[in-house]
Amino acid sequence: MATNRVRIIVEGDEGDRGHVRLTDFLKQLDAVRHALKQTERLLRNDEKPNVYYRIVDVTHDSPLTVILEGVPEAGLPDKEYQKTFPPKVVSKFITSMSHIRKSGKIPDDFDYPAVEAYRDISTQHSHISSLTIGNGRRRVKVDNRFQEKMLEAIGPDETAEGSLTGTLDTVRLHNTTVFEIFPTVGPKKVACHFPPDIKQKVKQGLDGNVRL
Repeated sequence: MATNRVRIIVEGDEGDRGHVRLTDFLKQLDAVRHALKQTERLLRNDEKPNVYYRIVDVTHDSPLTVILEGVPEAGLPDKEYQKTFPPKVVSKFITSMSHIRKSGKIPDDFDYPAVEAYRDISTQHSHISSLTIGNGRRRVKVDNRFQEKMLEAIGPDETAEGSLTGTLDTVRLHNTTVFEIFPTVGPKKVACHFPPDIKQKVKQGLDGNVRL
């Protein structure tokens, strides 16, 4: 298997005779895509992606298997970089998942957005009975052990009273009520949930500084 490829093996639950529901399949693919994007950001320390992913193979020969291929964006001047960087992202992605599953620890270079992206790769609250992600060298099962080790790595949630000041950005209103704040100090980004009745007030604060 090429070093710039990711294999995703997914199986539905018994109620669907092993078939995978479309909503769950799309959710898993998007979670993997987002985690790959965050992995690239950590390696480059840059928000702008230089790698995109295309589906190069799909089989439904029990279980469903999808192979993604990392491809450098057009226009990059360094040909050697174009050849070596996608495999580097894929390797870092699989290695990080394996590290979390085995050790129950977050890689040292991870930040909050990266942790959240990896935590979203989950079979919890879905109709998926089995999920395995790998490349040509190793496979990682996203199972109960992975979930337990991820929770162990993150640690328990802590609640504290206080305030937060930052730029309000990225309001999501479709089937959810969430916005993101980029604080002036502290974490890079904080996701905030709000009640539907203050939707207009949230819209008015877009692209401005707010205090919560």
